[in-house]
Amino acid sequence: MIEFTLRVVIERWEKIAEYFAWLVGHHKDILSDPDAHDSLLFDDDSFSRSRRYFWAINYLAELDISISGNIVELEKFAKKERSGPLRDQLIQLQFLRERLRDQREEAIALRDGVS
Repeated sequence: MIEFTLRVVIERWEKIAEYFAWLVGHHKDILSDPDAHDSLLFDDDSFSRSRRYFWAINYLAELDISISGNIVELEKFAKKERSGPLRDQLIQLQFLRERLRDQREEAIALRDGVS
């Protein structure tokens, strides 16, 4: 039962990470175009990019707290086994947490680069 529930939890975390990869990382498509890339330096009159990055940074910080709580609880179950499905799921959650943290750092860098 725990393994099934964790699979669902991990799938949900993966969808969240995919969403933020799209939201924060969509600028990577224009890295090969210098003019389009330079457009990232400036925001529009309504500060839409700055607001998006500000929201992503704050939301990703809250998600870090939540996924870290999931990891703490799973560690209680997984510490009884050196390998197996629970240990594998723990590693997946830890990887997803790092992915979300990296996305937050990317959002901070993008927000700081926007003027």
